Formats: sequence, C-alpha cells, structure tokens
Amino acid sequence: MIPQPETHLNTPDEIKQVRDLAFKINLDDKSCADFINQHFKNLNLLKWAAEINEILNKVSTPPRFKIIHFKDDPNPEMIFQFYDHLAEDDTEGLAFSRKVYWKNEELLVSHDFFRIPKKDRGKGISKAILFSSLKQYINMGVNTILVHAALTDGGYAWARHFFTATNRLEMRNILSFARRKLSANEFGAVQRIYTNYYTNNPTGKAFPIYKWSEFEFMKSILRGSEWHGSLNLKNQEQMLNFISYVDQ
Repeated sequence: MIPQPETHLNTPDEIKQVRDLAFKINLDDKSCADFINQHFKNLNLLKWAAEINEILNKVSTPPRFKIIHFKDDPNPEMIFQFYDHLAEDDTEGLAFSRKVYWKNEELLVSHDFFRIPKKDRGKGISKAILFSSLKQYINMGVNTILVHAALTDGGYAWARHFFTATNRLEMRNILSFARRKLSANEFGAVQRIYTNYYTNNPTGKAFPIYKWSEFEFMKSILRGSEWHGSLNLKNQEQMLNFISYVDQ
C-alpha cells in the first residue's frame, strides 16, 4: 500500500530536537524551519532524522558524524548525511548520503551513497531506510529518485528494488560481460530482454533491469556492475512494485 502524503509544518523547536540527536545543521533553528517549509513543504525533518538515527546508530561504530546542510544557490537543496569513522572501509564502515534538490521545477532525490557493515547486510536495514525515506519523499512530492549503482552489491540491490536503468551504454557493457560468463541459453534470455526494450525504445531511459535480476544466474553479474538508474514516483506501476519490495 502506497503511504498517503501527510502535511507538516516544521518549527524551531523541532529543529532543536534534531540537533539534540547530534546532527550538525548549517542554519539556525528558525532559518532552518523556514527554509524547509518554503522549499521542501511537508517534510517532517524531525521524524525522518529520528528514524534514520535509530536505525543507523545500531549498526555504526562511534565516533559518528551527522550532517544536514541546506543551500539555495542556484536551486534549493538539502544534503542529509550519516557516517562513522570507518566509512571508507567496504567491510566495516557505514555511510549514508541523500540529496534532495530542485531542478527545472522538479523535485528530485539523489541516493548518493549507502554502505553498511558486511555483518549487517541482508537483515532488512536497507529496506527500513528506504521505507522511512519514501514516506518523506511522498510528503514533499518528490518526482524521481536517482541512483548510481556502483558499490558492492549495489548493481543487484537497486535492480531488485525496481529501479530502471537510464544509460544504454551501461546496459550494453553488462550484456557484453554476461556473454562471457553465461551459457548460450542463459545469455539468450538476458539478450532478449535487452533487444525487446531497445528495439521499441531506441533512446529509452527506463530499461527494466529488474527483469535481469529475476534470473538467479545474473545475481553475481549484477553485483559487480555499475549503472545509473531512476524510479519515477509519479508512475503508479513503478511505485507499487517498489513498495511491494521494501514493505515486506
């Protein structure tokens, strides 16, 4: 079920409570509340920060660094980050970064970075983060979520989350790699999906890479892949697929 949008008016006291969670914010309490209410209407920053803080505190190693940064040049944007001192370590580190911003009168979210310690992967943490964030995206009226699937397991994980791929060359590169790794029958199934989509959409920017992720033999190939993708929150089919996966 798609979460219903909620209205919310941020207050200076709420911003102070966000600071009490150890988030560093580059605006004073009143200016921050006013900026959000003007540019990111209905975002409940306190609720979002509290939920993310509760989830990530459990799987991160202190010292922790929590930052919320606002900028209005040339377009309004908000950067939300949470990372620990091991953030650069692919096995032990935690790093989370999201950017919400306006571009051409469209509100977008970029999932810049997300890594959790290896011991905590596969426990539903990513889904919890996504669902918490999605509620606020819906409140704000975000149009599109953008991802760069590049970290360990990212190419497979984002495909499983029903993101579509935006760059044909990147899909061709994955297909070429698959040709070298798969049997003739396996590769034929993968190639058919590619051919069918791009025959009908030569300049398409929404390749259904999630169809590749449904093949068990593509799991290792996608885990090592790199690609750019998006999820259109105004597309009901994409939204319902996404919800069905993260709300399990």
